Amino acid sequence: MNEKGYFGIGAPVNYHPVIGQDRCIATRIRSAPWKLGHGTVVVKVDGVSGGVSFDALSFRFGGKE
Repeated sequence: MNEKGYFGIGAPVNYHPVIGQDRCIATRIRSAPWKLGHGTVVVKVDGVSGGVSFDALSFRFGGKE
């Protein structure tokens, strides 16, 4: 996470399609964050269509797929 409180472009993350479940997909962030109208901050990640909430991401230490 950088000084602005978010992971940078290219950061290795795990995307959790269902928040709270262990199942995840190894991917990388591919956009700067933006805020939706109701205030949720989202980013684009490789392999997923649309914006993904930070609540559905966890940092993947080591960056290995």
